[in-house]
Amino acid sequence: MVINSAASDTAIRLKQEYSYAGLRRIIELSPGLADFADFWKWADEFWTRRNETMQANIVRIAAEFPGRRVVVICGYEHRYYLRSLLRQDDAAGRLKLREYWEY
Repeated sequence: MVINSAASDTAIRLKQEYSYAGLRRIIELSPGLADFADFWKWADEFWTRRNETMQANIVRIAAEFPGRRVVVICGYEHRYYLRSLLRQDDAAGRLKLREYWEY
């Protein structure tokens, strides 16, 4: 598996799904873990909010510098999520999404 690849993105996306939705389901099915339900719901919502905030900031900065390159450096596990959100912005013409090797 290579970092910055579709295969890597898929693996990290699945890891995140198991870590949040999967573990939340285990908590729901395990009465002894009920005390963790609110925390895990919060953690899942925080992960989503954090990525959506990063995406909004990227789009805002790109709009401030039309026609210029904006380099995004983020943690490895955010890549799959940000790319999925930013592809929508690319399709809507708000920015042009490229990998560094496409320049």
